[in-house]
Amino acid sequence: MLEREEQVGLNKENNYEYSQHDKDIKDTNQIIPSDCGCGNTSNTLVEKSTMSQSRTQYIHAIGKIVPRFPRKDLEKEYYQIMHGLETKGKLDNEIMSSIFSDENYKYIAYEMCWVFTIEGLEIYILRANNREAFEQFVESTNASPTVNDINVVIGTKGPLSSPELCNGLILPVVTVDKVYSIDKDSLLKVIPRNTGEDEKTFNDTSGELFNRIIQMADNLGATDEHRALNYLSVRYDAIYAHSYKMNLDDFSLTAIDVLPSRLSGTRKIVDVIFTYRNRQTDFIDKYFMRVDINEKYPFLVSPLSAYYNR
Repeated sequence: MLEREEQVGLNKENNYEYSQHDKDIKDTNQIIPSDCGCGNTSNTLVEKSTMSQSRTQYIHAIGKIVPRFPRKDLEKEYYQIMHGLETKGKLDNEIMSSIFSDENYKYIAYEMCWVFTIEGLEIYILRANNREAFEQFVESTNASPTVNDINVVIGTKGPLSSPELCNGLILPVVTVDKVYSIDKDSLLKVIPRNTGEDEKTFNDTSGELFNRIIQMADNLGATDEHRALNYLSVRYDAIYAHSYKMNLDDFSLTAIDVLPSRLSGTRKIVDVIFTYRNRQTDFIDKYFMRVDINEKYPFLVSPLSAYYNR
């Protein structure tokens, strides 16, 4: 009789275990997302790839890379190294650049917090995704900085940083794949121009256009519009030569618009439209380029040409 009661009790426990196991499986199935790919046939590989891409926010921003000490101990370590060097008559940036470039002290640079500023405001915390990008971070602490030094960063935006990452600074973290370090004057000097063109007028016109693009409201290099414009500003010199020509013809640049292209289908393509107004007659003339901003690296689809309202 006792054995029967023990067997019944054991069966009850086993039944409870089975039923609890079934419930756990049922509950687990309820929290599996529909796009996980776990045998859910409603999503094809193409659909899942598209959804994943749509959740990725690419960055193509223009600003400056600035080093910050993330912790007090690293700052003290840096100054101990500096105390043993010849620093008389040198600039702070020159000293920092020499330390970060020295293989013996590279560990300091590895642990630094690298902040990206736009118009003097701290916008992103940067993390290099490869050795080349990291070396560009180090090179940004150049020995002779000028107000015209700029950095272009291309990467992927992630979540907000933890306060511990950069001495209490909380900003979106950008994983950087590519960095361009240039100065505006050099950028404008290499733009092709016709023989006999006035260099000062050309540089003034080009500089005004460049400043207008990077100083557009909230240009953080994160939206489709700003990524396309920032790409054109440093990779497509035809916009500067054309604006110079329009200025000689007495036209002012009155608007820059970015609209979805009618060619957009499986890829995301935008039309970047430059609107010029004649200073004497108010005649409007428009020109545009098509830029593919579907993925991380924008590229030109159609070169500069006349634009007609459709």
